Amino acid sequence: MHKTFWKYNIYWLLWLCLISYLSNAQSDGIPKLPILLFEGADKLVHAIFYIILMLCMHFGFALQFNFPQLKNNSYSYPFVFSILWGILMELSQYFIFTYRTADFKDVLANITGAVVGLFFSFLATKLIKLPKLN
Repeated sequence: MHKTFWKYNIYWLLWLCLISYLSNAQSDGIPKLPILLFEGADKLVHAIFYIILMLCMHFGFALQFNFPQLKNNSYSYPFVFSILWGILMELSQYFIFTYRTADFKDVLANITGAVVGLFFSFLATKLIKLPKLN
């Protein structure tokens, strides 16, 4: 199979699994961190999760050479995917995992994370010289 693809993209796939699990697990089973006990902490966590997802996807796509379309769209594809995944997680809470509460503000936090992640992706790419596609 495409070893270089998996070498760079396994990180965002694992992160996506973590986001999916935490978004749909029963909240009483998720440990509470004392540092995150302020109002709005959950929105900050949502944004951070999607910043990391966006960065991991961008670099995963940008560094691999097996799929030129992914490499050439290493900003747009992860950005759109991150937003759609954030919406899907909230919809799954509303329709499937009804013990969780879907929240429009969570969707906004996920989108904010994707936007900030996109900005950080542009910034990091300017600071780091990535190999060019031949």
